[in-house]
Amino acid sequence: MVTLILPYDALAYLLILLMVLFSIKYLKTNMMFLFVYYPLRPIMSEINQGLTFLGDAVLISALVITLFYKKSDIYSLSRKQSYFIYYLLFLMIGSISALIISNVSIISLAVELRALGLMLIFVFIFSNNYWVKRDYILLLNTTFVTALVISVHGILEKLLGKSVMLPQSWAAWDLSKENAERVYGTLGNPNVLAMYLLFVFVLTFLPFVKESRLKFMVPIVQIATLSTVLLTASRGSLLAFFIAGFIYLIITKKWTYFLKVALLTVLSFILIYYPAQSLADAFDQKDDRDKTEQREKKSKKDSLDLFERLQVMFSDRTIKASTNWGRIYILIKGKEIFLDHPIIGTGFATFGDSATQSFSSPIYETYNIKGDIYTDNQYIHILVSTGLVGLILLMIFLIRLLRMIWTQYLFEDKWFFIFLTITFLISCLYYNTLESKTFMMLYFTLLGILFNRSRGVDHA
Repeated sequence: MVTLILPYDALAYLLILLMVLFSIKYLKTNMMFLFVYYPLRPIMSEINQGLTFLGDAVLISALVITLFYKKSDIYSLSRKQSYFIYYLLFLMIGSISALIISNVSIISLAVELRALGLMLIFVFIFSNNYWVKRDYILLLNTTFVTALVISVHGILEKLLGKSVMLPQSWAAWDLSKENAERVYGTLGNPNVLAMYLLFVFVLTFLPFVKESRLKFMVPIVQIATLSTVLLTASRGSLLAFFIAGFIYLIITKKWTYFLKVALLTVLSFILIYYPAQSLADAFDQKDDRDKTEQREKKSKKDSLDLFERLQVMFSDRTIKASTNWGRIYILIKGKEIFLDHPIIGTGFATFGDSATQSFSSPIYETYNIKGDIYTDNQYIHILVSTGLVGLILLMIFLIRLLRMIWTQYLFEDKWFFIFLTITFLISCLYYNTLESKTFMMLYFTLLGILFNRSRGVDHA
């Protein structure tokens, strides 16, 4: 459908221009559009590459407009949020080492800086514009409806197959046997999809939801998102939110949340997960009856559902595969590179990040790294790219941020954000979460809302 509306890149660029101009008068509307755009961006840009930078243009135009209207307060704003200087210094260290030590190209470096820094703009926009309660309710409604659509798409992908629900280039991916049955969704990655949907699932418990006209949809959104997460079989995402959620419950003693989540989990298994798994197998056999025995054999031995993936997480086979060309291999190589460049690292766009997915790393030949790798571990990526200096700067940023939130905000506000921060930190053990636009968009938006003094106002 997108190709019918925007069949050429030129029309996409025209849309970008119109959205930028639209920001001048309707900045809030444009920002809310991003909560639809970013969760759909991978599949939209696959259909029309001209849409790839639509979000960038909207965000940057919103930033410029906000700076223009706040130009008299820029000094005071910079002092209030001075801890962000440490994150900017972290980006600077990674850039300097990339250019000086590894001789990374400017384009490659720009791609990685965009991946790590662009979502920070959400903090500034949401903390320095006048947002009121009805704006937040509309924002939640937009997010919930988008997540529901994406969840339905994911369930249909499970039932009808990737060749029907995904772009042809995605459907042609040479996936491993373990990954073939997982739902990839509009984000083209089961782990990124699960992290986004679980974040939205958590947002359905916010107090603002009770004042929404769409509150009747909340149980549907909860079951749909949770079911799709289960179909992604994303162990790391579930583990991160589970551990952080357990800590949150211990501290806040809100055991009713535990009961609600437990009930929703059971309903998700009964109403969608198991039926979807069974129907998918049935459709698979019906499509090609001549190969029924072969498909049943594959289903039993090769395809792994969520429970089987949990069981084999620490199996000898999994560990051996990870050591040869998986996460353990990347940790070993990362350690080797870090020990050679421990102070400021080798720079961004050199080791298993977003940039190296499109541009060859200048250090791969030196360290005998072959193929297209992704670190799937934010910590080893930070150590290799920015060394101890970059890691220390990020730690200072996070400590100062949490200290400010701890001392200035109410019990429920600060523990909700700490819960999300713990989730973020755990997920960084097995994902490059800082590069996940959907997760960081929601995370930095909530941070901006937390800073905004108008967030409790009912009327503009």
